[in-house]
Amino acid sequence: TQLKGTAPNRRFVIEYRNVRYFGDTTRRIDVSLVLEENGQIQTQTRNLADDGRERGNSATVGIENTAGNVALRFSFNEAVLGVEPEVNTIIYQPPA
Repeated sequence: TQLKGTAPNRRFVIEYRNVRYFGDTTRRIDVSLVLEENGQIQTQTRNLADDGRERGNSATVGIENTAGNVALRFSFNEAVLGVEPEVNTIIYQPPA
């Protein structure tokens, strides 16, 4: 984790590197979450192979609150994420 920038443009970054898939130690990806001071949330993925599973064909991509009753879905069981060297950035805007 790291806090970057200065007010009012600070960002809190949470990063996971070399995350492996459940039950598969051969696949590794990088994932990060960026919380912007203005309420914007970014999710980022990188190091994805040209493979349906890594691109999201068996996953729900999005964010939700801790109670699980409010969510913003980007995709559901769709291979929509780009492959290496692309960094996939999804931006969620707070309500106005």
